[in-house]
Amino acid sequence: MQTRTITGITIALILSLALAQAVGLGVSPATLEFEDALKGVMTEKYFTIQNPGNDTLSCSLELTGDVSGWIELAPQGDIDIPSRGKTEITVMLTPPESADNGEYTGKAKVRAQYKSAVEGTGMGLLPGVDADIVATITDEEIMAGEVSKILTKDEDYGDPVKFTIGFRNRGNVPCSPEVQIVIKKAGDAIDTEEQELMSLAPGASRDYVLEWSTTEQEAGKYYTATVTVSLDGKVLKEKDVGFTITGNNPSYTGSAPLKYEDYHKEVTGEPEKLGEAAESEKKVDLPVVLGLVILIFALIAALTYVLK
Repeated sequence: MQTRTITGITIALILSLALAQAVGLGVSPATLEFEDALKGVMTEKYFTIQNPGNDTLSCSLELTGDVSGWIELAPQGDIDIPSRGKTEITVMLTPPESADNGEYTGKAKVRAQYKSAVEGTGMGLLPGVDADIVATITDEEIMAGEVSKILTKDEDYGDPVKFTIGFRNRGNVPCSPEVQIVIKKAGDAIDTEEQELMSLAPGASRDYVLEWSTTEQEAGKYYTATVTVSLDGKVLKEKDVGFTITGNNPSYTGSAPLKYEDYHKEVTGEPEKLGEAAESEKKVDLPVVLGLVILIFALIAALTYVLK
């Protein structure tokens, strides 16, 4: 009987550890690569902490390795990850001017416990997970960018038409993309505006929004716009988009200028991988649920064995 009890307890402990692993943390991507990071210039990268379990987790982050002294994280301090939720972490790397060219490594160590444990129930720590960091340092300046989207839609008369331009800085120096928008009605250009947009740090992504007033335009008509995004004089992307000004404007007299709305918002993840990330989210739940069911049945079997 004693042997059975010890064996049963051992099985239960192993299964409990496996259960904790099943509802533990995940990070994506597993490796953050800072390619051609320029000395003295801050570069941004992002990784996501994922909580596939049914309880809120309280997480802490610790930096180790060669690059630990060159990095700032946002948000700082302990982070709560909601049940079946995720939180994006911004990693800001600034290599010192004195650093030699070459490759440097480090880790962002993520440790977690159930939120209820922090509040006093004592459920304890969960197995942690690490995100590897690899930084290649250079003193050569690189100017590069990528346009992830150019969007607009129909608007009612009186509401501005909004042009949304998604941009990522792929270089290692701050850059300001230039945008030209040519508005056309019935094939004829009626307005042209050029804007130099807000400067963006290396590695960072933003959605820029430009507005075109409809208050002096003819309602009930279909318009087109040729949107051209350039960087350092080189065209990155050109796209024709269309929209309709709905409603009625009997006092139509002429054209109105474009206006740049001075705000931006950050974009989660690599722009070209947003669709893949969404599909990945859909596939996470089933394996976790199946694993939990198997572990629960195994735990019941072990306890039954002990009680015989």
